[in-house]
Amino acid sequence: MSPGALVWFRSCETFGAAAGRDFARRLTDFFGCAAAGHTFVIGYWQSGLHRLEPGQPPGWAANEGIARGSPDRPELASSSSPRAPNTITCFTGKVPEGW
Repeated sequence: MSPGALVWFRSCETFGAAAGRDFARRLTDFFGCAAAGHTFVIGYWQSGLHRLEPGQPPGWAANEGIARGSPDRPELASSSSPRAPNTITCFTGKVPEGW
């Protein structure tokens, strides 16, 4: 990867639950570049967007985007909404600073 590269998973729940947090950490460490992903089911609204740098621990809760139950049950995820954390729209073209 080139310096400053960012792999952005613009798909549902890639960084959600305990498995998503582990995936984000392993991916950034393996490729040596930043990655971004969502913790919610996304559509027009795309919530739970987080960026992770290599060597950093995930800074979001394992249950972010989980409607009910435990972080180990990602099938219970919530849909994105304008009031959910770290929400952008499908028209946003970059990950906001600090996310």
